[in-house]
Amino acid sequence: MKYIFITFSLFCICTQSYSQKLDSLKLFYFNSSYFKAADYGKQIIQNTTDNPEIYYLTGMSNLKINKSDNAEILLKKAFNLDTAKIKYINAYARVLVENKDYKNAIKLYNKALQIDPVNFAALNNVSKIFMLQKKYKKAINTYLSLRKLDSLNSYYSEKIGLCYLKLNDRANSFQYYLNAYQTDSTNMRNLKNLALLCYKNELYKLSLSYCDKGIKADSSNSAFYKIKANTFYKKEQNISAIPFYKKAVELGDSSYNTLKRLGMILCDTKQYKNALEYNLAVYAKDTSSFSNTLYLCRNYLGLGEYDKSIYFAEKTLENTYFAKVVSFETYDLLAQNYTEKKDFHTALKMYDKKYGVMNKRYLEDYYNIALLYDKTGNKKKAIRFYKKVIEIKKEYLKPDEKDDIYKYAEHRITRLLEELHFEGN
Repeated sequence: MKYIFITFSLFCICTQSYSQKLDSLKLFYFNSSYFKAADYGKQIIQNTTDNPEIYYLTGMSNLKINKSDNAEILLKKAFNLDTAKIKYINAYARVLVENKDYKNAIKLYNKALQIDPVNFAALNNVSKIFMLQKKYKKAINTYLSLRKLDSLNSYYSEKIGLCYLKLNDRANSFQYYLNAYQTDSTNMRNLKNLALLCYKNELYKLSLSYCDKGIKADSSNSAFYKIKANTFYKKEQNISAIPFYKKAVELGDSSYNTLKRLGMILCDTKQYKNALEYNLAVYAKDTSSFSNTLYLCRNYLGLGEYDKSIYFAEKTLENTYFAKVVSFETYDLLAQNYTEKKDFHTALKMYDKKYGVMNKRYLEDYYNIALLYDKTGNKKKAIRFYKKVIEIKKEYLKPDEKDDIYKYAEHRITRLLEELHFEGN
């Protein structure tokens, strides 16, 4: 087929007039037959005098089929043959952008703007270059010019809002995102940007309001459910966040942060069975994260799968040799696991390791250790730790006030002292 086309092209070139050749090239190009246009244009160039339009159409065809190096040579030729025509200037600049020669591309776009200060293509493309270069203040100026040219297009207000956000100017960012939404309230991206910016600015009530509008307008858009869930999460209303995280996941949001927060919240609210799939999913995405292994440790402990919980506790310790607080909690979880497995001696060792991390114990530690020594028959040490429980309790209980833990510790001390007396100790 390719051979037939080349033969046909050569025949056309030999028999057609110059204007017919150009018309045939245009026909291929404007019908999106870019491979044919690129090949046909190449043959015309070999057999005719210089003409910028032929170089332009052939160069643009090469650009369309991702042959940007060829395109640059051809579009540069078109520009050199007619340096005053904006179409050729912009086309040459465009391929320079494609080849990441931003400096010379901007010079060309500026040349186009000297000829036509409101040239849309030049303004639009130079603003994109400034964004790529992170020159957000310059990008704002070009987007403002575009906004004047097309005040009903919310895209430019949106881009200005983004530039101000990159510059950490959230007040101006909010105003332009709001303008974008007011210009086109049917554009879900404008509404999403506004909801997201309100969330980042801790304007939670307003963020939730925009999310509700978005959900009402497009109930299948996962972004609004995610932002709403994140807002509840930041407000520490975790129970309220759960159904919205679940809906976001149901609609296809499998992002790391969404799955992680959902797994964490379900685990923290003791919904261990539901939490497990999400905690396993984030662990699969990042096996080196100590928070991922720690939550799996807690998750399996809650499910009563103690061996798996211990496995992930040990993985956590491998990942957190530098993080004392996490190690402190992990040894606590290990102690709970071994207690549930009735391995009381190992549980006591874990409490000792927990103490060794930060050289401190909490009331719960003293109480749990007392219970463990009690269960292992070490009466003297059990008494010592029960006494420590009472000592700590007295610090914040009212005089003559005794809660259940205080009463139990007091009861066990009495019983253990009696047993030691009768044993002759």
